[in-house]
Amino acid sequence: MAEESATLKALEKEAERRRKEATDKANVPLPSPIKEIVSTSVTYTVDPRILPFSLVDGKRLTEVLNDKFRLTFKLPEVNAEAMRMLGLESQNLTEESLLRVVLKAANPQLLFENGRYPTGPSSFVPIEYIAFTRENIIVRVSGVTEVAEVVAADSFGALWESTGALQNWDSPDVQGKVQMISFSTTTKVDVGTGVRSFLNPALCSYLDSNVNEGAKLASKMNTYSRYDGFKPSDSMMGSWSFEEMYINVHSFDSTTGLAETSKLHIDTQTKDERGRGMINLSSSLPFDDHVKMVEEIVNGLKEQSKK
Repeated sequence: MAEESATLKALEKEAERRRKEATDKANVPLPSPIKEIVSTSVTYTVDPRILPFSLVDGKRLTEVLNDKFRLTFKLPEVNAEAMRMLGLESQNLTEESLLRVVLKAANPQLLFENGRYPTGPSSFVPIEYIAFTRENIIVRVSGVTEVAEVVAADSFGALWESTGALQNWDSPDVQGKVQMISFSTTTKVDVGTGVRSFLNPALCSYLDSNVNEGAKLASKMNTYSRYDGFKPSDSMMGSWSFEEMYINVHSFDSTTGLAETSKLHIDTQTKDERGRGMINLSSSLPFDDHVKMVEEIVNGLKEQSKK
């Protein structure tokens, strides 16, 4: 018993260390090009045996997650016919009874949303959602990757706590059943030079010369009216702007044969920020690697603009 108690204390000490590191990292000022962390997420793919859905007390789980992170259970869409086949009437379903149905499903999916991870007496990182599926734990926050990882670890503990048992995320037994980890990060970035700098200068020059004048692409690409004889209108004016770009990054593991396609997504989200050099940049990277990429991209664009 003494040895088991010492192990639990060591695991809890490790968990506390991670929480402190996450809090410290969450309070570090952002690098100058990054104006806001829109979201980061982490997905753990695990051996389903460490997610004890059949033993979970749904009411207790919602209470623990609400108390710990102020999360609320996202009610699933109810298929009335399916409920009737189970002997249930959808209009009489309570949150507790819905939880029981979800937990007994062949592929259970639990979603908790709109929470917060405290980082100080009057500060927190918003938690967009925590999701449990048959073999995944998924967390998305509006903060650094370390916070998402801590929330995932503590939520795993909450899942087990609702069964009446304790299981620590950091234990060797659990970590030995974590199979894959994937990340994503989205930040609002000031590229400083205008978003058209992402495009080839020759393309920009062509569009500048031919959207309104020259080839008059604007009028030729517009809908033709019968009042103009189904021909381009002479009164049509045009301009062009950069809106969105996807870059696919393909990978192939020569040992396992696993192939994946990840994306870099560049997007101008709000009308007020278009043309001002402000973008949302998304990647399949953890936060620190994403930041390094952003800084190198911004520095490269600035150097290009000087030429």
